[in-house]
Amino acid sequence: MNYNHGGDIYGNKVILDFSVNINPLGMPDSAKEAALRGVEQSTGYPDWEHRELRNVLSKYLDIPGEDILFGNGASDLIYRLMMVLKPKEVLVSNPSFTEYRSAAKKAGAKVLDYILREEDSFSFTDDTVAAFVDRIEHLAAGSVVFLCNPNNPDGSIIPKEKLIQICEACEKRSVWLIVDECFLSFCGKENELTMLRRTTDSDRDLSNEISDIKATDFCGVKAVKNDTTESIETHLVVLRAFTKIFGIPGLRLGYIVTENHGLIRTVRETMTPWDINVPAQMAGTAALKDESFIEETRRTVVQERKYLISEIQKNGLAEKIYNPDSEANFILFRVSQKDINLKERLLEKGILIRSCRDFVGLDERYFRICVRTHEENLKLINEWSQLD
Repeated sequence: MNYNHGGDIYGNKVILDFSVNINPLGMPDSAKEAALRGVEQSTGYPDWEHRELRNVLSKYLDIPGEDILFGNGASDLIYRLMMVLKPKEVLVSNPSFTEYRSAAKKAGAKVLDYILREEDSFSFTDDTVAAFVDRIEHLAAGSVVFLCNPNNPDGSIIPKEKLIQICEACEKRSVWLIVDECFLSFCGKENELTMLRRTTDSDRDLSNEISDIKATDFCGVKAVKNDTTESIETHLVVLRAFTKIFGIPGLRLGYIVTENHGLIRTVRETMTPWDINVPAQMAGTAALKDESFIEETRRTVVQERKYLISEIQKNGLAEKIYNPDSEANFILFRVSQKDINLKERLLEKGILIRSCRDFVGLDERYFRICVRTHEENLKLINEWSQLD
């Protein structure tokens, strides 16, 4: 099995790793201290019901605890969902996270690629949503659609009204919609298109935007009913992780949220009783209570993202930067043909960036960097600018 992701610091001499989209502030001190306590308590088995973590996350998201299923990272849950759903077809908008395709193929599904347009910065426009919905309407019941929001690697966010169109189309066809929101926490509240938070008077969510259909409430989105059936069990699944926002990729902690409790039970049956270790459970619980950490993270990412984009443009280091106004903690850019060995040249300086040539729809001209601290970003720009 080839490893095509970022973060391969073990096989390279890396001083600065810009290849993985991890919080530039690292792990919250509260989570680090909790994880260390968890190591001390690891002579006992983990809580297989994840009680404390579940209760804290339930309050954090303002949803019932039974709507949550934890996994050994988001990727673990992607593979388990494919194993359980066993779809004949899986529709993926590209470029996007490569594990959707890998998991689908491993489950024996036929992968259908929908390539978003480069001239639209790989974003969903009115035209592309209409074409994407048309593809959904030709899928068999039980198929799966994957969306990443904001999208990895380009940082584009699917506007609220467009996400609703896609969700409605999936429900009408009994097609599973899996929305990967692993990077959504980096975005400011004005961009929180999450389907997890219920409606309040001050913060309208997707459920208020769906009109002219009969529906049952699901995690801020409506699961469609039609006139001929009592109800249609929701096919919407939201995927999230502690990995990126709380900087704990080595601890492995992700979760799905859905009101489809039958799906939760079935996926849970594929797991061992102790998939989530004690340090991960305790670190996740502590991190969720650290409200100031996410606020500081957002300020840092917004400020440093602007700095990186400005310096790249000022120094003419890339031909194009995609979705510069995004608040995601990573940046996709394209270089000229003469600079396609950029990764190797920077690696000689001890700096690792992400080549995106393995993303469907991209080639060797595309690279992604994460947003790090100002000192680290300054080092990247200085070394990059001095390349011959």
